[in-house]
Amino acid sequence: MIKVFGGNTCKKIAQQLNVTLQNCLVFSICSDERLSTSLDQYLQNIEKKNIPSSLIIIGDFPSLRPAPSESPASYEAIRMIQKSAELKGTIRVCWLDGELVRSSNSLPVMHWNNFNFEQVPCGENRAATLTNASESLNHDNKKAYEHLCNLLKFNIYIGVEEEKIISIDLTDNQAYQRGLGIGLSIGQQKNVWAALLELKSLKKIRASFNDLSFIPNLTILHQLEELDIRGNPDIDLTELSSALSLKKLNISACNLDSIPNEVETLENLTTLLAYKNTIEDISNIKFSRYLKRLSLYRNQIENADINLGHCHSLKEINLGANPILHMNLKISPKINKLKLRARHIGNSILDSFHGDTVIVTSKE
Repeated sequence: MIKVFGGNTCKKIAQQLNVTLQNCLVFSICSDERLSTSLDQYLQNIEKKNIPSSLIIIGDFPSLRPAPSESPASYEAIRMIQKSAELKGTIRVCWLDGELVRSSNSLPVMHWNNFNFEQVPCGENRAATLTNASESLNHDNKKAYEHLCNLLKFNIYIGVEEEKIISIDLTDNQAYQRGLGIGLSIGQQKNVWAALLELKSLKKIRASFNDLSFIPNLTILHQLEELDIRGNPDIDLTELSSALSLKKLNISACNLDSIPNEVETLENLTTLLAYKNTIEDISNIKFSRYLKRLSLYRNQIENADINLGHCHSLKEINLGANPILHMNLKISPKINKLKLRARHIGNSILDSFHGDTVIVTSKE
């Protein structure tokens, strides 16, 4: 039988499938490359008799067969089925771009990929420079690290320099990341953040997919340059304004309907990733003048004008998959070359005030 995990797009495909294709699992990739909770649980407990022979995966795929690094959720699903099947057999996989399915009355051409279970990528650690050993840490950092590991019940991956922790990953550091803080109470989250704030040399925090409710005041972390908190829906970002040293910020897939005003206080910001939210209007946001990369992919932006004329270092902006019909993008005449990513919106974006700037438009 055909089993469906997803909304109307998945159901539409299931209804149009050939009646002979019965042993099939149809599912969609959620925001920011996540498996839905129900599908994740199903795959963790799937029985051998229910192993599908075919998968149809609906998502945001720029290619017919995305690489594991481009679609970790897809390969995690295959890996979980592989484990349940005890490495026996072959599975057919077809990736479909959800946007193409929704815009047509008929199914797109289906390109099948055959995977022998023994050949499916298993997802090794993504950040090879990180370690989960504490032997090289000084006394204070080692104490704080061991306390954090105890709180999260996991040997946390860290980056070390001169006996101090300079980066920390609050996920399991796999190709398909799972947050270590899922299910923590507010009190437990406060304890985790308190322990993190003991690490005064931190330059980077990855706290994605942790179901966090808030971030604390980060003033004490004077060297913090990167903060990745994507995939934490409804997180309170009021204290962002305290992270004055931030250069890179990822607030994607956080269910945001606007860019937090606190972003305006981050004067050193060079990278802002806010893709896959529900942001509608960015006309009142004054971005950092040092901004180099801005991603607002797949939001609900309809602005007629966006003025980035003060961002003299801008290298790339992604406005793809927004409901833009006509937009005037104003950029600095000091920019020599700008990459404009505009997937699914064709020629809806105009550019102005760019002097001799070379605009490289990508539909991916």
